[in-house]
Amino acid sequence: MRPLEYLRILRQRWWVLPVTALVGFSLAFLTQPTTPSANVGAAQLGGSLFRSTTTLISDPIGSKKSRDIDWDRIALLTTTGDVPSLVARELRFGRTGAVAPPAVAPTKHGARSRKTGGPRAVSLNYVNVTAQPDAATGSIAITAEANSPTVAARVANTFATELLIFLNTNGKAKYDAQVAQLSQQRDAELRSLSTIDFFAPSITNPFTRLSNEANRTAILARLDSINTDINTVSENGPNTAGLRTLEPASSWTAIRVSGPAAAVPILSTVQSGPSRLLAGGAIGLLIGIAGLLLLEVVSARLRDVSAVEGATHLPVIAEIPEVKLGRADWFQVLAAEEPAGLAAEAYRSLRTSMLAMWHRHPTNNPANPAAAASAGAAGAIATSTTSAKPLRTLLVTSSSPAEGKSVTAVNLAAAFAETGAKVIVLDADFRRPQLDRYFARPTTPNLGDLDPESLTPADLESVLQESGIRGVRFAASAPPKSAPAIAMAISKAAIAVAPSLCDIVILDSPPLLLANDAADLATVADGVIVMVRSGWTRRGSVVRATDLLRRLEATVIGTVLVGVQHGRRGGYYGYYGYYGYGGYATTDKASDLDRLKTRLIPWRRGNRPADPADSPVELSAAAAAGEPPRPTDTAPD
Repeated sequence: MRPLEYLRILRQRWWVLPVTALVGFSLAFLTQPTTPSANVGAAQLGGSLFRSTTTLISDPIGSKKSRDIDWDRIALLTTTGDVPSLVARELRFGRTGAVAPPAVAPTKHGARSRKTGGPRAVSLNYVNVTAQPDAATGSIAITAEANSPTVAARVANTFATELLIFLNTNGKAKYDAQVAQLSQQRDAELRSLSTIDFFAPSITNPFTRLSNEANRTAILARLDSINTDINTVSENGPNTAGLRTLEPASSWTAIRVSGPAAAVPILSTVQSGPSRLLAGGAIGLLIGIAGLLLLEVVSARLRDVSAVEGATHLPVIAEIPEVKLGRADWFQVLAAEEPAGLAAEAYRSLRTSMLAMWHRHPTNNPANPAAAASAGAAGAIATSTTSAKPLRTLLVTSSSPAEGKSVTAVNLAAAFAETGAKVIVLDADFRRPQLDRYFARPTTPNLGDLDPESLTPADLESVLQESGIRGVRFAASAPPKSAPAIAMAISKAAIAVAPSLCDIVILDSPPLLLANDAADLATVADGVIVMVRSGWTRRGSVVRATDLLRRLEATVIGTVLVGVQHGRRGGYYGYYGYYGYGGYATTDKASDLDRLKTRLIPWRRGNRPADPADSPVELSAAAAAGEPPRPTDTAPD
């Protein structure tokens, strides 16, 4: 599929893109964190610094246990090691390795304050954190400085939380290790005691018995000591940090610090703000585009000439443009009501191209074997072209419903009538008749009034109605409740006698894959054209339909692509660009093999015949009488 076709797909389903973009925008808005990133805070507050503090105190409050706490070591654990790394990971401040080395803040008392606990600091992602221990009050203050009060409060609280988790986790690990060690010792002593008790009855030596009794007494003493230690450890429980939060940090209590503004950090992830919302909308838009293209690939609908020819292995003899009509104008014969319109020109192209393909169709009129043997390949082709029988009955069918059979049948009839030909349109689709609506005529009389056993041209003449288009008459279909066998017998009988009343008979039939009617009619009609609607017909359906026609050995002239979207420029003259019959021409310089290929595979060559004598001749009343064709009926240069 050409790139322009992808743009048309997006234009047809454009409403999907705003919906997916809105969904992405909404998800980004609903999932963004409440805390803005540091760079957003700096942009809003003009580079000012804010300070927020979380205070931890010994637990229980007022106990002497706070004297045993090494506050300086707690400050060191706060600013060094695992705690800053865990905080950086929790707040998404880049990778864990981005943590800066701790820097000791200067103190007024110098080295003497280090004995009682001095402040320690760390900096990560342009947020400065200070841990200030106070052994006299049994507390430690964790202070964070950032460009936003919310960020400062969140960083301080996260440091306090991770510190308590780290200390309590270590205490629990030590407790578990101590209990496990005492349990192993007790199990070892119990095994030794069991061994002594097992061999004691078999010992007869008094000295050995006394030694075993002494060992047993010692083991029992050690077991009592181990059990006492286990009970003591269990009663005391894990060694917790002995700290709890006295006052958490809050953005409302943050203090604005005067001084130089801190540098604006560049974070690796967008956490909040307009950038996150725009990114969410863009991701939703891309997902919508990818979904539309994936749906188009999965649906496998035919849209252009190359796709149709590749699926059917038949030439596309014409492209009918898409015409936008209101509901009141659906059943118009545009070829008659708007003869200067683009649709009328397209149906004229279909008429010219179809007749050209018919005259040179490989199965239309086989060459005379004697003439081919005497004149060679070129003589066989010339004999076939000049002796081709006229196209008298044409079946218009498709693989599925709503692919343009009826509208093509009536417009093609109007295009033939322009040449002076007398046309009869038979509605052979009794399940869903449409021709009476296009011609605005009653449904009676119809084909159901005829007897298939004794049908004569006069009988068919009695049910024909004037269509309102000069030179075109039509016969309404049998009633929808008719028996399929009788309806098909009447249609076949009408096809047999209708050519005596007109120059060409056009049949509107039901879809090939939904009813057997079209397959029956294809075996008695002179030629068949298969309708393919652009963007509607599925590849598998049209492949099965054309394979069915090949098995029936029906004479398929080609396919017609309807509903084609052309651009404004080249939309008019574009209908003359592809007729499908140029490949039948040969030149004197061509080899016999090339001429044979040209005859067997005519749609593989795209050159128009250079010899005017080789140009196609349309079917009309004048053509049937042997007169030369009208100038307007030949394909334009």
